[in-house]
Amino acid sequence: GTPALAINPYLQTGSQTAITIRWRTDIACVGRVKIGPSNGTYTTAQFDETCNNLDHSIRVTGLSADTKYYYQISTTAGVILQGDANNFFTTSPSSSTSRKIRVAAFGDCGGSDNTNQANVLNTYKNYLTANGVDAADAFLLTGDNAYNSGTDAEYTSKFFNVYGSGSNKILQNHKLYPSPGNHDYADYNSDKRGRYQSYFKMFSVPQSGESGSGVASNKPNYYSYDVGNIHFVSLDSYGIEPEDLTNMRTTGNSALKTWLNADLAAATGKWKVAYWHHPPYTKGSYDSDADSMLTPLKSAILTYLEERGVDLVICAHSHVYERSYLLKNYTGTFTTFNALTNAQSSSSAKYNGTSNSCPYVYNTTPLNHGTVYVVAGTAGSNLPVSTYAGFGQYMMPYASNTAGFFYFEVEDNRLDAKYIVAAATGSGTVADQFTIMKDVNKNLSYTIPVNSSTNLTASWPAASYVWNTGSSTARTISVTQTDYVWDTYTATDSYGCVTDNFTVKTVVNLPTDIVQFDAVAKNKKVNINWTTSQESNNSHFTLERSVNGTDYQSIARIEGAGTSTTRKNYSYIDANPQPGQNFYRLSQTDFDGKKKNIGIKRVENKESQTLEARTIGTGNGQLKLELDVAQQGSYQLEIFDLNGRRIKTEAMQLVPGVHQKSIQLSPGTYIWSIRSGIGESTFQKVFLQ
Repeated sequence: GTPALAINPYLQTGSQTAITIRWRTDIACVGRVKIGPSNGTYTTAQFDETCNNLDHSIRVTGLSADTKYYYQISTTAGVILQGDANNFFTTSPSSSTSRKIRVAAFGDCGGSDNTNQANVLNTYKNYLTANGVDAADAFLLTGDNAYNSGTDAEYTSKFFNVYGSGSNKILQNHKLYPSPGNHDYADYNSDKRGRYQSYFKMFSVPQSGESGSGVASNKPNYYSYDVGNIHFVSLDSYGIEPEDLTNMRTTGNSALKTWLNADLAAATGKWKVAYWHHPPYTKGSYDSDADSMLTPLKSAILTYLEERGVDLVICAHSHVYERSYLLKNYTGTFTTFNALTNAQSSSSAKYNGTSNSCPYVYNTTPLNHGTVYVVAGTAGSNLPVSTYAGFGQYMMPYASNTAGFFYFEVEDNRLDAKYIVAAATGSGTVADQFTIMKDVNKNLSYTIPVNSSTNLTASWPAASYVWNTGSSTARTISVTQTDYVWDTYTATDSYGCVTDNFTVKTVVNLPTDIVQFDAVAKNKKVNINWTTSQESNNSHFTLERSVNGTDYQSIARIEGAGTSTTRKNYSYIDANPQPGQNFYRLSQTDFDGKKKNIGIKRVENKESQTLEARTIGTGNGQLKLELDVAQQGSYQLEIFDLNGRRIKTEAMQLVPGVHQKSIQLSPGTYIWSIRSGIGESTFQKVFLQ
């Protein structure tokens, strides 16, 4: 006969360059997948099975990251099974993507309450349409995916037929990443070690590390993968590991923890999200302070994950929605919790302008920054008639006993999460929301040349920004400095919760860019050294030598750095200085041929210099200098600001010996220079407090 679909196609093990497409037919056949750039055009590639199958699984490879493809499934004999506008997928974006990553999490979706199941699904589809999203980038299943025992028949009727058939074809275009619950293990009546249940036959997971950073688990019940800059770990809170009989309730070492440690250390994503079935905190249809399946999780696994940088934990099992504060190292009960002492932040994090609603803010490192815990077990389950005392209080103050789904978006260093309650009409409302931001409240400094501009960009994505210039609400502004200033700019969010500070310093491209110039005689040679703090249009330096301070000859050309804002050190060794006194003159030449004299150093071969000067104090607005003079004569002191303006000149008649000089100045940055009557000079840049 002609094969027909028994289970419509669904997407597995998505990555940046590959995806697995699975389906089931009513009679065995050899399957084929074609992909292409648009619905009806499947010209990109074709992949065939090698033998007859009822359950078909084809790995599609060689794809481009963050690219939308359409696909058609058929038999190699040409029987088209499915291929329409709903049959598409988008490969995962790279970790450097700038777009939003969208994630949906359905907990206990397996159909113990068909009304809730239908309402949540309808509300989810309408939410995507209203927000212009064709499909979430990851569709998480947090366990109990088919009631009551997770049999093949129950998976077909209560999962695949619900989410992948008729007008509800979301499995055809959502990359599915499951975790098992107790019902997937036949609800307390099955072997927890054998992995022979239908869950493990129905789903393909990226257990070989084929979907991003991290480490391969080589386990079908727990694994990791990346979507953009999010690293996910899907865990198993029910099964027992056969090699050491450990599980997630094991307080010591375990097979899962050994893998987790290696995986989270190797993960490169900015965000780390873990999910599994049984919640460590709940007062919904289960009580985590009393239930023997839940109570051990707090001490066994939570601190372990927090210390490794997990930002968000999503669970189900309890048929309610609950959400915590930002928690860290709390493993106690509900009633012993105190938000002021046990929460990293007691803000609601709703980030909507209400009282105490600023986001949770922390840096990516150090890793032990706190974690938010979510229970969302209402996607298809029956809701509890009543909840336990403490529901919506203590460490889980945000709660709802209404069917719905959990949804979050990540854009760069910002995570926005929502719990959306379902309605029969499909027009859901947001019952809870929270925001986390990483690596914000920056203090940034920029150094630019005078009469130039630079762009300042706020460190977080948002709809608008408040700049202290008052001229823009954009994320990036351009500032221009026309004089020597140290200006401060601030970018603040619209609720006054997050602020970046920018200091823009202006420098001028004068010889004062040289912050050090020395020449020292040693071992019958002269070592000449100079340092630039920044360079602009610098072609080269010229070093000249004279024995009388008047007639100079070039002895070296040293190439410059062009344009640079970093410190550069230069040196030259005169291996054959003249007997007696030697004068070394340094100049700098721009690419346009403009030449600037930097200074002259006098070196007495085998003897000390005749002029040395150094800064010995800069406090209280007073510049103190010490001059060591070897010859009697005229000396000139000059002080410049960083615009090159001379603000003080003083002629001095000095006799051989050590002299001290004090000059009162306003706080700021200056360059002082002392020049002898024969052209020998020394100078230095200083900052006065």
